[in-house]
Amino acid sequence: MLRASLRPGRDTWSRTGLYRNDRAPQAGRSPHGFLLDPRSAPATQQGQVQVATFLGDGAVADPNGPGVTWEVPISAPELLLPLDHASAATRP
Repeated sequence: MLRASLRPGRDTWSRTGLYRNDRAPQAGRSPHGFLLDPRSAPATQQGQVQVATFLGDGAVADPNGPGVTWEVPISAPELLLPLDHASAATRP
C-alpha cells in the first residue's frame, strides 16, 4: 500500500496522514477497524471527517488539530517505511 501510494518524486508525504493508535486512549486494541468501530471514538469520527473532507474538496486536514493521535503530515516517514514491502517508497 505505501509503495503504491507514496511514490518518490511526488509531494505525497506532506499530504499523508497517520493515525497513531499507540497514542490513542484505546491503544490496547487493534487499530484495523477504527474507521467503522464506534469503540474507537473519537478516532472513528475524526477519520471519517478526514476522508469526507479529502473526497469533497481534496483538502488534507489534521482531524484532531494539535492533538497527538493524528500526524498530518507524518512527522517521521522513515518509521513507516520498514512496515511495508522491502522496496517501499523512499522519502523524496
